[in-house]
Amino acid sequence: MMEKKGIRDPRVLAAARLVDRRRFMPAGSEHLAGRDRAVAIAQGQLTTQPWRAARMLEGLELVGTEKVLEIGTGHGYSTALCAHLARRVVSVERIAELVEACGRNLAGFDNIRLVLGDGSLGFPEEAPYDAIVCFAAARDVPRCLVDQLATGGRMVLPLAVKGRGEIVLFRKTATALERVEVLIAARFVPLVGEHGAVDEASWNEEQ
Repeated sequence: MMEKKGIRDPRVLAAARLVDRRRFMPAGSEHLAGRDRAVAIAQGQLTTQPWRAARMLEGLELVGTEKVLEIGTGHGYSTALCAHLARRVVSVERIAELVEACGRNLAGFDNIRLVLGDGSLGFPEEAPYDAIVCFAAARDVPRCLVDQLATGGRMVLPLAVKGRGEIVLFRKTATALERVEVLIAARFVPLVGEHGAVDEASWNEEQ
């Protein structure tokens, strides 16, 4: 499936073969595990389409030595993929119910740290990160995430652009964060938090 969708990185393809998506499906949705589609999870959230998650991680060009910050753990499928690609993964999720579920779903991985918190703030305690990937859409790149990315590091971040969305690859140089390319056009749920597309109060009112 991944090859047909254009994924070329052999390490990403190998990780996709190793991770059983059924392990990360909400109860009652296990029959959808083999389909390349997003699935509804708790509190109005969606899992990321498997191919889309693979394309985002492919953009990071991970070789296995990196420490990665993931924002938006969801049910942990992308986190598991990343754990096979990187030395360490710090994953931040704002919904306690999802963090609890991921604690079970990701049992057995010893290179993942799950954090309950505001993903728009990143997680400065373990910065700098060699790569950052975000599974929610921001209006602009949060400055705090740029600060937590190591020089030479890569960031993949969905941006909301006039009713549509773009998943953008950035690279940090010694002097700036450079926009490298749009990986794919796609829409995501908004990044909620202090530096997100919406704040927590506004999001709660909309639910």
